[in-house]
Amino acid sequence: MLNAVGREIPEEILERTGKEVFQGNNYKDGKAFQKASPKVTPVMRNDHDKMVKDIHEALVMCNAHDGMTVSFHHHFREGDLVVCMVMEEESHSDKKVCVTGEIPGTAQNRPLSKDELRKRLSKTGDTPFYVQHLEIDLEDGLFVPVGQINELRRNALEQLQEAVLSSWRRNEVVTLKKRSTDGMRMKQNGAIGSGDKPMLNVWLTGSALQHLGAVLENQTIDMVTLEGFANLEAAVKEIHAAGKQVGYAFPYVLRENSEGLLRKQGSVLKQFDRIWVRSYDDIGFAKEELYLPAENLALDAGLYVFSNEAAADFMADGFAGYTASMELNRKELAHMENKQAELMLYGYAPLMISAQCVYKNYASCIREQKKESGKQSQRLYLNDRYQKQFEVQRDCTHCYNVIYNSQPTYLLHHADEISGLDFGAHRIVFRNESAKQMHGILQQYEDAFRSGRKIQPPKEGTYTNGHFRRGVD
Repeated sequence: MLNAVGREIPEEILERTGKEVFQGNNYKDGKAFQKASPKVTPVMRNDHDKMVKDIHEALVMCNAHDGMTVSFHHHFREGDLVVCMVMEEESHSDKKVCVTGEIPGTAQNRPLSKDELRKRLSKTGDTPFYVQHLEIDLEDGLFVPVGQINELRRNALEQLQEAVLSSWRRNEVVTLKKRSTDGMRMKQNGAIGSGDKPMLNVWLTGSALQHLGAVLENQTIDMVTLEGFANLEAAVKEIHAAGKQVGYAFPYVLRENSEGLLRKQGSVLKQFDRIWVRSYDDIGFAKEELYLPAENLALDAGLYVFSNEAAADFMADGFAGYTASMELNRKELAHMENKQAELMLYGYAPLMISAQCVYKNYASCIREQKKESGKQSQRLYLNDRYQKQFEVQRDCTHCYNVIYNSQPTYLLHHADEISGLDFGAHRIVFRNESAKQMHGILQQYEDAFRSGRKIQPPKEGTYTNGHFRRGVD
């Protein structure tokens, strides 16, 4: 039998193989036939173009779905840019990226082979992708450095991952202004930032508690926060009688005996204008066990607020305010909405809270020593490699230690810059200072922040700016 090009094909061959003679390019147009695998319908008409406008349309026509192969198609021709197309089709949207590399050169010794190229391009490392199919179009005699191939692959996978993740990111940035509590309610509850000027909150802890009377005589102070005071009820009445607000700081570690002591003081704690919580356990205990409203609770520095989004989430729950993070520098603080934040201007910053007692490990438990001999153990310090001493303060009531910085944080000489950051409150922390030292610090605050006078910093080496001045100008 003659085929379409005039060749005679023996009948016995056609019968033995079950084949037909070739009858032209368009003979099987529109006819279904069985291939080695699936049944397909070819498009072979000369008047029909199988090209489509883009990859997405091709995948739709091919009925692409989950589980199908992700393909790489690489063109390596001398004089062309190296092109790497990575495509991922998911649901109704396609994710594809295209990256380009250097122009391949002519190999002088060992040309690039398809096996070597396939090996390099198939490595996906710790990315969430793996290569199922890799199509390579490579001319003979070309050379591309291995480093360029690896960089091309990394860039393609990084861009693909970004393309996949971008559809899941939020477009709207929630700001503190959008989600902050209502200004009228803030003024009614006396929250941070509700006044016309920053309020001054003086914290008293340690031996500084004995100078409460002298502190109350200072008219610059708006609030006094107590930490570890013995007679809370009497202190609340005394501070309120002096026309000042009063705050109380929860212990750093909330043990079972701590919860018992706080429950006994529950009615007294309700008389405080503000309760400073230092952990998520504190928040839960204050709300669920002591029934303290959120508008009376404020966040200490241990509950980190590094962004406006974090602040907005806390403030949306009704908290009175938060403490500006000691780890942010002035440039980072400038990007924050600080109206409901309190910034520490002076005080020894706690560097570490240890639930394992250093005093007990060094000698013995202080409480046991008191029972046996009535003697008080000496004060302990930790020395670093520069021989700086970090005091270890014990809290035997709640059984933990606080390790303080060797030098106090001092920011009063940055008053102009800090005033521009618009903080709702300022904090001064007195721990073991004498009455004279406390008076001097308060006078410097009044001069710098209330009278607008320029003050000089203390002697170099006696204080630290903390993280406030960190970074490159």
